[in-house]
Amino acid sequence: MILQIPMELFFYLPKPVRRNLFNIDASTEKKIYARVLKIINNSINERFRMDAKERLSQFAIDCLPVEKVPTRNVSNPFRRWKRLRNQNTFELARKRVRMPDAELKRNFRTDTAYIVTGFQKQDVSTFVFYQGKRAIIKKLHEKEDDWYELIIHAYMSEVCRMYEHIHVPDIYFLQRNQENTETSLCMQYCRGLELLQYRGHSLVVALAHVLKALYFLQRDHHFMHRDLHSENVWFDESTYQVTFIDFGFSCINPYLRPHAFQKFDFGWFLPLEDSHSDKCTNRSLDACVLITSLAKYDPWCRDEVKKIKATMKREIQTSQNTAAKLQFQLPKRKTQYTSITKKDWKLGNELEGKGRYNTYWLYNMIEFPLEEWYPENVLRRILLELPLEEWWPIAQDWSTYFDQVMPHPMVRTNTNQIGMLQRVQSQTCQIQIGFKTIQVQTKDCQII
Repeated sequence: MILQIPMELFFYLPKPVRRNLFNIDASTEKKIYARVLKIINNSINERFRMDAKERLSQFAIDCLPVEKVPTRNVSNPFRRWKRLRNQNTFELARKRVRMPDAELKRNFRTDTAYIVTGFQKQDVSTFVFYQGKRAIIKKLHEKEDDWYELIIHAYMSEVCRMYEHIHVPDIYFLQRNQENTETSLCMQYCRGLELLQYRGHSLVVALAHVLKALYFLQRDHHFMHRDLHSENVWFDESTYQVTFIDFGFSCINPYLRPHAFQKFDFGWFLPLEDSHSDKCTNRSLDACVLITSLAKYDPWCRDEVKKIKATMKREIQTSQNTAAKLQFQLPKRKTQYTSITKKDWKLGNELEGKGRYNTYWLYNMIEFPLEEWYPENVLRRILLELPLEEWWPIAQDWSTYFDQVMPHPMVRTNTNQIGMLQRVQSQTCQIQIGFKTIQVQTKDCQII
């Protein structure tokens, strides 16, 4: 069953996912179908759409199984490693590791999720074992919205299997608690580190690979994360794998419908008719949010934030989009972080001490895309910050288009020849020197 309407995304999930993960049988699918039709038939009435979408989410969440998978708190899940007293560290033969990859206790049941105590972060248990695999359990508390996060997560997990280096964690199970006040999302653990943990050269490499991944997801699926700060994307230096998590603010419009699949949000992303927010088409927002979240730790990102703010202010001042600019007027909304009523207004002037590089102000800017910060355009600039040896791993999987994206700087070889970089192929550079083209190993030439 495929619906040509804005909320059809659930029906594009594989049948085993719909039946087993979301616990939706054929009869319930028909009820969801009927609810969706009511929404599309009343699409002009925004209040009806919001209420109906919230009720649909609540209805679907209520279909999830209740505590089908038992959970158990444990202090030490390992057979041989000892946990140090009052610490989140384990020890074996004087070797100390925070989260060892080690043999689990033999009495662990495959039908139980084991949560290692002391590794909780707000509503997320970051050190969990389920069926012998490392996992994470996230608790969701907004039944009126959680359905949309879960569907986008499941959909992105499926479609990202087509990419070698882009990943969204598999969902192992979904379930409600007995009180029906929270939903548990148990998912695969992420490889690598959050971008927040990278610094210097490693951070620039990671950011370049994330920008490449964003380009693919925008091109192929018209996806926006819309909360892509440095803790919501991971990078594995050993495999170049990029992993996206936390889709509570996300939207996706893979079939370019008039309305994207997303929760109905009167707060962060105002649902203006025929808008970037409604259609999920602002291609610069995710890159801007990520760069801003990293600016505290990286000078290149700090310079970019200055340029983003200057460009964004000019865009707002010159824009004819009166409806979008109204959100910056008084009286101030709870989720409004910029006011433009004063003469010398600044972006983020309503953050009220939330931090210089807080990203919230950008969420109000969804109607003002900046082409200079489309992922491929940011990548073009950040490549100049990397040695040429790092270019080929980025170019892999899209070498033809990469040739169009890449800059063509002047380079110097180790034999002191100077020319213009034409192409990077494997570990070889093609350099134009006068009327001839030479090939040099990337390690033997550098940008000047």
